[in-house]
Amino acid sequence: MRKFSHLDWEQVIEVNLTSVFLLDQLAGQVMLEKRKGKIINIASLQSFIGGWRIPAYAAAKGGVARMTMTLANEWAARGVNVNAIAPGYMDTDMDQA
Repeated sequence: MRKFSHLDWEQVIEVNLTSVFLLDQLAGQVMLEKRKGKIINIASLQSFIGGWRIPAYAAAKGGVARMTMTLANEWAARGVNVNAIAPGYMDTDMDQA
């Protein structure tokens, strides 16, 4: 594994996991009060298979998948449906390295 700095780790976790948590909490609060709503989070194939040289991204997307399951379990009985989609590999300029 290439050297992955703590700062890189923090930034990737903040963007890909913490932001989803905060948005789910804000949206969920409104939906739970109304006793209805749907949340769709964006996970990744990396949520389930890990990855190579992307430890923070794989960890963050794994966290999104598990958090989605947890919120789905907690909020379903209160009328809020929580799911995630998990797209696979996308060939983009970011993958050139």
